[in-house]
Amino acid sequence: FVPETEIIEEEVTVVILNAIPEEQEIIAETQIIQTEVEVEVPEEQKSVANDGTEYYTIGVVNIPSINVNYPILSTYSDSLLKIAPCKFHGPNPNEVGNLCIAGHNYRNTKFFSKVPKLETGDIIEITDLGGNTVQYAVYDKFVVSPDDLGCTSQLTNGLKEVTLITCTNDSSQRVIVKAREIN
Repeated sequence: FVPETEIIEEEVTVVILNAIPEEQEIIAETQIIQTEVEVEVPEEQKSVANDGTEYYTIGVVNIPSINVNYPILSTYSDSLLKIAPCKFHGPNPNEVGNLCIAGHNYRNTKFFSKVPKLETGDIIEITDLGGNTVQYAVYDKFVVSPDDLGCTSQLTNGLKEVTLITCTNDSSQRVIVKAREIN
């Protein structure tokens, strides 16, 4: 038996330092490069959505202050957003970078409906497939247009971050909640 593998794209920051002896200065050049990481997922952990999208759970998001506790699905699609919050972009849970998680705002108590109520200092707990739970503290909250993807940047200075993305109550814009690992 050979399990299927899925290729996951990640953005990695590479910093190259070049010393210029005659000027005694250092120039830093930052590049974003794409890498692929193979993740083996046993068949028994995979599911298929109504639209045929194959997915699996990559972790759990728990936000005690607003009573949110859901699995995080491995990929993002409209049909999967009806099942649970989904990984929209970034690394897997509790890895260096900015894990972006999208969830529906049903304007009730389901999924990310209460995420707009989060405030600076609130705790978001992410549990990965290894059973490790990392706490993240909210440090920013703002609203953007649906086509503004600046919040998904992977430039985290080597830190672990989480970005929660949901709609405003009128669905015209997106509420962004940013959180950083508590050391």
